[in-house]
Amino acid sequence: MNNIEAAVCAALSEKRVRHVRSVAEETDRMCSIFGVSRSDAALLHDAALLHDITKEIPLNEQIEYLAREGVSPSEDDLLAGETLHALSGAVKAKVDFALPDVFCDAIRRHSTGDRVMTLFDKILFAADYIEENRSYESCRQQREYFKAQISRCASSEQAIGILDRVVYNIANETVIHLIRNDRFVHPNTLWMHNALSFKVKN
Repeated sequence: MNNIEAAVCAALSEKRVRHVRSVAEETDRMCSIFGVSRSDAALLHDAALLHDITKEIPLNEQIEYLAREGVSPSEDDLLAGETLHALSGAVKAKVDFALPDVFCDAIRRHSTGDRVMTLFDKILFAADYIEENRSYESCRQQREYFKAQISRCASSEQAIGILDRVVYNIANETVIHLIRNDRFVHPNTLWMHNALSFKVKN
């Protein structure tokens, strides 16, 4: 067990550890599909293990931690408090584990998304939703859709298109769920949804 895995096991419940390990396995599979280099795939694997590292820390303690590191959450971040762990987790990945910025950014975007999403961002975002332990119907549907469609791909361009469609579908499901439950929708999620809508419909 390396230092990242040890830190994750110390910080999270057994159920959450199973989740992050499954997300890491899913990112490994996706990296193979999308031709990510071995070195970048290893770093994205680490990002997947760390993406929920602060998930079980109370919100006020996350805010205090960010303040100590000189980071001020936006008002939107605070209104969408249950996603703040993405920001605090990204900071912790940088400070404690020296994870390169591009992979910390993937952690930061794994819950809300963003207007511009890199391949690494999309892989982690999708893997978090479709990993094998997720039993929600929407998660199962997106997992089955991704597996079925990706197996028929004839080109890398088609594969990226399928990933874009899955990320868009997840964003759509998220927005609908939050609105139905009268909860705040982070603007980054709306930006991601709108940006991808042009790609998947054209």
